[in-house]
Amino acid sequence: MIRMGDPRLAETEMGMAANEPQFNNILSFIEAAKTDGARLVAGGGRAEGPGLEKASSFNPPYLRTCATR
Repeated sequence: MIRMGDPRLAETEMGMAANEPQFNNILSFIEAAKTDGARLVAGGGRAEGPGLEKASSFNPPYLRTCATR
């Protein structure tokens, strides 16, 4: 499990997006991958948990595709 939180703390493995527009941009990349045929297996949404209520943090997306080209 990845420890999310304040990027200034040593125990944090994944910090938040710099701001809400960047957060939304990251989500748009996930949606674009899904439109291109990827399947979102896990993550990819707003992170929840202690200290993340007002943060622009997201659960790391795990995307998979079986398409061959």
